[in-house]
Amino acid sequence: MGDEVAKKPDNNGYDALEVLGEERDDSMDELGEKREYREEDDEEGDDENQGDTEAEYEATKESLVDADEESQADADEESQADADEHEAFDEENALKSQADSRKLCPDTQHFSGVLLVIHFNYAPRKGVLPFLLDRYSTCFQHIVTVSPSAFPEGPAKTPNVICDDKGHTVQKCYAMALEKFPGFRGYLVMNDDTVFQPKRWMSYDRDRWWNVGCGGLSNFTLVEPMAQQLQRVQQIARGGKMVDAVPAKDVCQGFDCPTWPFWPRMEGVIQWWKTQATETMRQQYIAHTKGTFAPSPCTADFLYIPKHMTSFYVSRAKEMQDVWLELFVPMVSSLWAAMGEKEVLVPQSEYFFDWDYRHRGSRESLRTHRKVSMYHPLKLSSATTRAFVDGWLFNTSF
Repeated sequence: MGDEVAKKPDNNGYDALEVLGEERDDSMDELGEKREYREEDDEEGDDENQGDTEAEYEATKESLVDADEESQADADEESQADADEHEAFDEENALKSQADSRKLCPDTQHFSGVLLVIHFNYAPRKGVLPFLLDRYSTCFQHIVTVSPSAFPEGPAKTPNVICDDKGHTVQKCYAMALEKFPGFRGYLVMNDDTVFQPKRWMSYDRDRWWNVGCGGLSNFTLVEPMAQQLQRVQQIARGGKMVDAVPAKDVCQGFDCPTWPFWPRMEGVIQWWKTQATETMRQQYIAHTKGTFAPSPCTADFLYIPKHMTSFYVSRAKEMQDVWLELFVPMVSSLWAAMGEKEVLVPQSEYFFDWDYRHRGSRESLRTHRKVSMYHPLKLSSATTRAFVDGWLFNTSF
């Protein structure tokens, strides 16, 4: 591929890594200028076929609902320790507040043309689905679930797409839901351990991709086998020249670590680039990022996919169905932007993905970051946690 090949570092240790970093930073500066937040130009609706869409939705519902499906065994009861926990909120008031849906969704018709997809990567725990449906059905008239098995509870007419992605390659299950229910103005996809306040997301253009945390470039390229690139990083670390640059696990979390355990999965993206990406895609990406550095990882637990992007998303999901989720999403986001498509760059102050394993997924973490409008991850199998989340959703106990 000639002149598209990124400059490869030699084995001179830390100096080589600095060369990569400087080139990557130059590319990121230019990329950042392109990805500045754009105000909404027009609010063009896509509602002329909404009647047909809703008819298709109802028809597909019936085909997916199996009234005779055997119920699964209830999940383990909450631990006594969890039941004995004391939280600083008034649960009774929080539950009363849920009756006022306008606190959660001031305009209950705003998302009428949007399909909410709730994704589970495990056998659903007792209480989780009813909680999510009760809260978000006030804002979303159309909701489907995706899970590896049938639900033991929940409204019988809630469609459930059976798909098992083990929680690592969720794009293939997201794509299945998009294909099962075509024609919606957009698709808001959330994992079961994600919570959000809909009213804070009503200002974003429903005809654009919502960029939630993607952006920037990694130190790895798309034109060299990942094993070689990782070997070079390991050699640098063993040489003692990266000791300070590789923090201990309790400090370095997730994508910030050059030793992130899922970097080897980048090979799937590299192979896609080599064998399936069209020449047009390659050239657009190179022009957009000023090189062939791979995008930095980002999360895939809360996405908004507009209607006109669905075929693009589904096609890439099928081509990269075995790529790790945090590596697939940034590639799709970067390719979409490289095509000149407009996006909504969601302010970082609106969301928080907790990757610090010292308190990840705890109620205290949500309390600390209570000013955001979307938080991940927080498992909802505990009734105490669900009541705590109610206090945050309805702003009654924070």
